[in-house]
Amino acid sequence: MERGYIKIEENSQREFVVEAELIGGNLWLSEHEIADLFNVFVSSVGNTLRAIFKSGVLRKENVSRIHTFKYKGHKCETTLYNLETLIFVSYRIASFEARAFREWVMKALSEYTRENKAQNRKVLVIYNSSRNLPSITSLN
Repeated sequence: MERGYIKIEENSQREFVVEAELIGGNLWLSEHEIADLFNVFVSSVGNTLRAIFKSGVLRKENVSRIHTFKYKGHKCETTLYNLETLIFVSYRIASFEARAFREWVMKALSEYTRENKAQNRKVLVIYNSSRNLPSITSLN
């Protein structure tokens, strides 16, 4: 299963740069990966997810999937959450990385959806907060 990726890094000018590879317009992350991305504890992400699902804003079965893999010869499972979930979580987390992600969502993804109507393409999106412009590259 291709999951895509996203990373948020601080550059030498102390600005956050968000880079993401979306597969079919989406990406999938575990709770641990979301916590690492937003630089918060896993329990904060878990509590936030429970609150979001309890409120009914999102339905877990619509925004998550079980990913099965082998680790040291053992079958393991983890729950992965999609980009929509990541967006909702970012609005409930108060970290610099979550704020950078929200800015990226508002600028880079809205620009991408306006310019690129194809749904099933791999896309690399890089947003540098100092330039205020997304860089979008099709990987197909």
